[in-house]
Amino acid sequence: DTVLIISVKSRPAFSQEIIDYCNEIQLPLFSTSWDTPFIDIMRIFSEILLKNEHRETSLAAALKNAIYYPENEDSYLNPLESNGFFRDMNYTVLMISCHTYDSDSGNSYLEQLEKKIRYFMSKGIVYEEGKHLIVLFAGESVNDISQKLYDVCQNNSDVYVGIGTTVSQLTDIHRSYETFLPAVPDESALCLSYNHWHS
Repeated sequence: DTVLIISVKSRPAFSQEIIDYCNEIQLPLFSTSWDTPFIDIMRIFSEILLKNEHRETSLAAALKNAIYYPENEDSYLNPLESNGFFRDMNYTVLMISCHTYDSDSGNSYLEQLEKKIRYFMSKGIVYEEGKHLIVLFAGESVNDISQKLYDVCQNNSDVYVGIGTTVSQLTDIHRSYETFLPAVPDESALCLSYNHWHS
C-alpha cells in the first residue's frame, strides 16, 4: 500500500490538481505539521495497515466458511455481522478471471483489479482463489455492480465475470456462489465480457 504524506511548516492548502491526481490514482493524501516526528507517523500507519489486513483476512475466512460450510453458522455469522454484513441484506457473489495475464510470478492485472474493486465497492469482500477473484457485494443491484466493473475494466475483452443469483439472506450466500457458471468465455454462461455483455 502507498500513501502520500506532505509535511510543511504551516497548514497546507492543497491545489485541486493534487487532490484530483490522488483521487485518480487512488492514493491517500495526508498532511502533517512540520514538527511531527516521522517515526510517529509511520507507527500510526503501520497500526492502521495491520488492523486493516487482519480485518480483510478475517472477512475472507468468514466468507469462505459461508460459501463452503453454510450449515456451520458459528464460523461466519458473528465476524460478518460485526462488520456490517447483516442477515437481511441482498448479497451477490462474483467470480472474475483474466487468464491472459497469468505468469509464473502471478497475475499483476488481477492484483490491480482487486485493489480497484476494494476502492469502489460500498460494502463487500474480495479475495483471490485459484487464479480467480471471488467477490461478495452487499446491498447493490446487479446493474450497478456490472456498470462499476465495466468502468474499471475499460473494455478489456480478456476479463470475464461470472455473476451469481442475488440472495436476500446472509445464510444463503453459498446459493449465490453455486449458481454462477465458471468465469470463462462461454456464450451459455452468465458472464460479462467487456466487449459484449451476456444476460
